[in-house]
Amino acid sequence: MAIAFTFGGTTLASLGVVTMIDDVPDIAERRGENQVIPYRNGRIPVKKFYDERKIIIGLSVQSATGTIQDTTLDNIKKLFSPQAQQVLAMTMNDASVRNVNATVDAPMQMEWIHDTFARLVIEFTLAEPFFRSATSSTDNTTTISTTDTAMVVENVGTMVERDATYLLTGPLTNPTISTTDSVSMTYTGAISSTDTVTIGTLNGEFYATHSASGNVIGNVTHSGSSALLTLQPGTNNLQVTCTVTGGTVKITFYPPYA
Repeated sequence: MAIAFTFGGTTLASLGVVTMIDDVPDIAERRGENQVIPYRNGRIPVKKFYDERKIIIGLSVQSATGTIQDTTLDNIKKLFSPQAQQVLAMTMNDASVRNVNATVDAPMQMEWIHDTFARLVIEFTLAEPFFRSATSSTDNTTTISTTDTAMVVENVGTMVERDATYLLTGPLTNPTISTTDSVSMTYTGAISSTDTVTIGTLNGEFYATHSASGNVIGNVTHSGSSALLTLQPGTNNLQVTCTVTGGTVKITFYPPYA
């Protein structure tokens, strides 16, 4: 099957013929520059992060009559007019689905051929530049049976996961999750056998919620990255250390794709 798109619940192919797909298989541009040191050749490399991204889809709209064409074009404008982000879903050749939030902020560059035929160029803005699988990551719930327990997490996407959700189920005390590239996250405190702590990112901010006492973000520290933890594409071999064992750790995310 061919790649297909849905926006705000409407299949684009139901509005016309998709004639062009530009920048969809690509990756976003990284923002920032390497650092200039006076009186030295070249620059000092710095870590850069992906900027927002734009993808372009061409659409040819043809109707049996001018009246039907007017209605179709009005419906297209209604679909693209909301200021709020809507889900742009991409169905892949293998029928898997990847989603991203998007808006249409630019004119559709409408080329009016005649009353029953028009060509559009639709530019979608992706504030978060990655598509994400509609299917959650494989269940990796790991029982922490020793003070130093191995944990394996698969990231089947093509990009680094920086915004996973971490579920700590007691009994655990002072658990630390570490990656092989020296990134770690620690929850300082005891979690009883009847409690959980959920840690994650929401609207760009970190949160930690204890099932009994509520907000415990002050108990969470991390090092090695500006993210709580980073999960590279492929297999991630993690270590979980803690002083009291018996509970579980689960990491959940929707794998990110360029």
